[in-house]
Amino acid sequence: MLTNYSISKEQKKEYLEKGYTSIKNGISPELLNRLQIMAEKFEKKIIKDYKNGIHTLDACISNEKLIRYNNIIGVESKIVLELLSSPIIIAIFRDICGKGAIPLGVDLLYKQPSIDSAVLWHQDAPHSRNYPYINVGIYLDDSNENDGCLQYVPKTQNKKQDIYKLTQQFGWDIPNSIELPAKAGDINIHDMMILHGSKPKRIQNPRRTIYLEIRPYDAFVEEGIKSKEWIESRKRLMGIILRQANPLFWPESWKKDYPNNLKMDEEEISNILKKSEPAIAANYAFPPVKRKDYPIPEDYKSKTLDKKNFNITKKIKVNSKLEKNNVDISFKLGELGIFHIKSFWLRMIGKVTSNHFLKQLDYFVLDGLNINIANATKYILTNQPSFKEFEKWILKQNHNHISPNTINKINNAVNDYIKNGSKDYPLRTVMEEPIFTVNEKRINELWK
Repeated sequence: MLTNYSISKEQKKEYLEKGYTSIKNGISPELLNRLQIMAEKFEKKIIKDYKNGIHTLDACISNEKLIRYNNIIGVESKIVLELLSSPIIIAIFRDICGKGAIPLGVDLLYKQPSIDSAVLWHQDAPHSRNYPYINVGIYLDDSNENDGCLQYVPKTQNKKQDIYKLTQQFGWDIPNSIELPAKAGDINIHDMMILHGSKPKRIQNPRRTIYLEIRPYDAFVEEGIKSKEWIESRKRLMGIILRQANPLFWPESWKKDYPNNLKMDEEEISNILKKSEPAIAANYAFPPVKRKDYPIPEDYKSKTLDKKNFNITKKIKVNSKLEKNNVDISFKLGELGIFHIKSFWLRMIGKVTSNHFLKQLDYFVLDGLNINIANATKYILTNQPSFKEFEKWILKQNHNHISPNTINKINNAVNDYIKNGSKDYPLRTVMEEPIFTVNEKRINELWK
């Protein structure tokens, strides 16, 4: 491992202008090997436990395959802290984020070979652009062209894009979009608002990537979404990271931004992870776009695909056999006058059964309200609110105002989706928005 590292002027320029940059061989072969072993161990144990009826906190499973494991620092703190305190990651904190840098979380994603593994075009965490919002991807496996590697549309990070219009017109082929392959051990850094996504993975074996989100303290204060307690807890996490890093790699005048009354690593991390709060909802196309080549490229639908290497999952077909009462609930209104949110609430508290058709509507409606479905699920399961309380929570997530135009757009989409139920719709799975579980058994019952 390098004893010191700085982000080059060229890398900074590329990041600022295009919205992304990369570092080749960013982690040592020795550390990479240990991280690969860790990821493999996670996958084997979590799937084994899942098949035995044991559900792992913060793990997201689809089709009996692990697709995401969040907060891995709470499971393997030693090796994850070693990674986060390494010279190159410290350089990203220092040279791209700058003073007051704070990590949000450390998650491990498994992109499995499946037709459902596409990640639709989106922008993470739309914000004011006054501060850097950074996503760091540390690759544990090769990410190859034509196998679902990350795609970017350079220079789209400076404003919220009309993703519906772009996707409806161009599908995956938005002008100037590029694929950015990577090798195991490489690190990709991108602005969270750059337009990005990835096609389904085709080749056997998952691609595993550790993702780290970073932004400065002042950004949290400006956005006003996180509580002071939550922000302070993440400052403590940064303090733990800097405690392990070489002190020469962090400006002396910046060190006072972090607490120095830290306890032992495991105790601190345990307390930090107990504080969980909603994230900024990503910007996706609304309503979701379906074309003959998006989200599933035409050549992926070929019958000649090697089924050993490519798990073909059938798309949902809406039909008249759906339980009529459950669908009718989607039209019952509360004080906000928005279709379907009562159906979502009733199913989350266990009063109404669920199905794939209704789950699709969940995404339509919550996306339209800029609410992460994981956060909505967690809020209901944790607090067991009345429907009136749930509507108040929705309003709060929208800064106490939802425009009539937004409500009409959502209601028209729900109405069209239900009345035109004979169409095939692309399946949007929990691969894109993982469920951060509170009651694991309950969650898995809901999402079977």
